[in-house]
Amino acid sequence: MNCASVKKELQAYLDHELDGQAEQAVAAHLTSCCACRDQAALLKAIRAAIPGPAPVSAGFTARLQAKLRQRSQPREPLWSFRPWKLALAASLACCLLVVALAVRLSGPQPPRSAPDEPSRWQDVASTDRCLVADCKGS
Repeated sequence: MNCASVKKELQAYLDHELDGQAEQAVAAHLTSCCACRDQAALLKAIRAAIPGPAPVSAGFTARLQAKLRQRSQPREPLWSFRPWKLALAASLACCLLVVALAVRLSGPQPPRSAPDEPSRWQDVASTDRCLVADCKGS
């Protein structure tokens, strides 16, 4: 092995993750190469300076496994067909329709003219008739 390949495998070697043959090859290289041996010593020192994981409380593993089993049970899909869901959706749609109609019908109404007062369009029509009659008469 050369130094470049050992540097790639050094972390796995220190974690004992290599297979037997690769681990022996890295160990043999470390005995013969001072630079790689120093790199391995540095990584070991850094690992020793980092505190280990905090201890877990009693029963943590059992509680974690119980929660994982509970979550691994199949759950009902959110939009699966259930009659009560259909009834709820229809009820909400009806309520929305009623509210929309109420808002639409309670909006501002156009002003209404008094019953005895002629509308504006009737005045225009009568004026037009008079003008047309005047033009015919002349």
